[in-house]
Amino acid sequence: MRYVAIGDSVSEGLGDPLPGGELRGWPALLATHLRRGAPDLEFTNLAVRGHRARDAIRRQLLAALALRPDLVTVFIGGNDALLNVHLDRRRFADELDRLVAPLARPGVTVVLSTVPDLATAGPLLPPLRGGLRRRIETVNDVIRDTAGRYDTLLLDAWSEPRTRQHAFWSVDRIHPSAEGHRLIAASVAELLGVPVDAGTEAPAPASKAALLRRYAVEAAWLLRHGAAA
Repeated sequence: MRYVAIGDSVSEGLGDPLPGGELRGWPALLATHLRRGAPDLEFTNLAVRGHRARDAIRRQLLAALALRPDLVTVFIGGNDALLNVHLDRRRFADELDRLVAPLARPGVTVVLSTVPDLATAGPLLPPLRGGLRRRIETVNDVIRDTAGRYDTLLLDAWSEPRTRQHAFWSVDRIHPSAEGHRLIAASVAELLGVPVDAGTEAPAPASKAALLRRYAVEAAWLLRHGAAA
């Protein structure tokens, strides 16, 4: 079995570093779940931070097709919403179609995901949140339409209540935390009908004391790096 991950910084693993500094990320965690039933699994993560749909077409798609995967996860669209103030829905829909269509072959399982609510979670000034939320909703509408058209599996991260918990997000409030990556991996495994061991499932709600500690860390981070503007 061959599993290939396509995507941006979330699939690359930002927010889930190992002790040595190397990134792990939810695709690697998903591969661990999959290997329990498929020990010979071959896993390749092609995701690159900053990539939009058009970048994934140019720099990830051909490599993915060459690997002849049985399973492909395509988690893209966050940067399209974040970086395109004047997002063109038709253009994004065309780009996503060009990315997904060649992958959705007979015998290949494709998993798409909507973008979670970065507008509420992120360190944005309030006047900017509405515009970003509208762009994310546009991106997500396109992702849902594409998933329906190609009959792919869909993780609806936008509608998942646990993505709105504080523990889901890393200190930068843009990428998932280690707990968030665990949640994504467990949720995709569930979509695939793959069992998840206790201790690797979704994070439990944080205690009040834990939340206060996280708020303190995030306040210090924002003082050093500044809020998005």
